[in-house]
Amino acid sequence: MPDSISGRKESIGTNKAACLVVIASKIKLRTLYISYISCIFVEKNAIMETTIKPTKRKVIDIPEDIFRYLSIKAAASGTNLKNYIENLLAKEVEEMDDSETYAYLSKTRPEGHVMISDEEKQKFEEWLGVKGK
Repeated sequence: MPDSISGRKESIGTNKAACLVVIASKIKLRTLYISYISCIFVEKNAIMETTIKPTKRKVIDIPEDIFRYLSIKAAASGTNLKNYIENLLAKEVEEMDDSETYAYLSKTRPEGHVMISDEEKQKFEEWLGVKGK
């Protein structure tokens, strides 16, 4: 009987050691995984920080029914209302036609049609650091 008890203690000790090895390897694996995720996060944030554009703040009033509708659309898209509206506006700007913008600016800002003198052109090109052709 005493031999079987001591045998159980040895097998329990061996099992504990095996469990500790498994746990240690899992901890190392988790640490490695967490380190990997941290590196990806840092890289993405570094990329995002370099691509962030200056923004302007604008307070707008949205009718309640439109607010509710947009909130539902935002939730369905998996984002918040603010980001959803910003993305809608960004898509709208991407789809704008340059000729429409030019036509609008030509009507409202005609000073862009005034030609500059050769002297002004030369000074501007020197300021830009380019040579005139």
